Amino acid sequence: VFLTTKIFPKLMQWLISTIPEIQLAFSALQQVKVSSSAIDIVYRWQGGLFDKVNKTLAMNLPLVNKQELSRFYRYHLILTSYTLRKNEPIPLSQLLIPVMRLASEQSGKGNAIEENRAAILITSLHILGISLKTLFPEAADWPKQQKYRVTLDGREDFAKHFMLSAAITAYADTRLSDAIGLYKEIEDARSGSGFSFNDIAADRAGTQFGEKAIENRMSALKIQEKLSSGLDDGDLMPAWSDLPEFLSEDAFKDRFGAVNTPSYLQLMDKIEQRIANLVIFH
Repeated sequence: VFLTTKIFPKLMQWLISTIPEIQLAFSALQQVKVSSSAIDIVYRWQGGLFDKVNKTLAMNLPLVNKQELSRFYRYHLILTSYTLRKNEPIPLSQLLIPVMRLASEQSGKGNAIEENRAAILITSLHILGISLKTLFPEAADWPKQQKYRVTLDGREDFAKHFMLSAAITAYADTRLSDAIGLYKEIEDARSGSGFSFNDIAADRAGTQFGEKAIENRMSALKIQEKLSSGLDDGDLMPAWSDLPEFLSEDAFKDRFGAVNTPSYLQLMDKIEQRIANLVIFH
């Protein structure tokens, strides 16, 4: 609960203010309706929406308690130690090994779901290059974050897509995570690098990872066990080399028409099936 009300808003505020793609994605969010049976998310694409947001709102939220802060510190420390003097890019699957081993050790005397949430959040912040003291003032006295590159199947953007989607899912709602990834790709098709289904694949794989990591205690422990034993990036990221990418808005419309057409849905089904077959989820 505390990350939904405290840390998640801080993380999103930082991302909105510093990463153009995330700012564009969140500008589409108009309304969230929560009921006992569903969460409805209403979007309208409109540039400049967050220029009107009070940027001090999220940063004035209460601090986390000592137990929560201690948990975050553990994962920060293991990542800082592991990445010390790492000059070559680190595969995400390798980076997650010491992190999830620590989560597994801590889960024996604590809450496996909360350990996974903390592990995912701190790993995401490290990969995205977000200073922890931006979220936790106490982190100013923690060991300095190392500068290093993390890749997923050889690409840095995949690692960021994967872990950001995992963090959003772990602390928010799967549909919100999916929507952020989708609308980011739509905006890329309009004015950026283009709509990329391989980015969507990384988003969806990260979403599934975040979902399984907190689904229940058994699922949380299973994720820890699999990653602790050592996996390859191909066990986290589905095959993507044959997926269309860098599609301009016109090219996307020519090929798929829209995001609810049979051709689009068929390709998305293929991506979902590939994700479902990944080792991490079995």
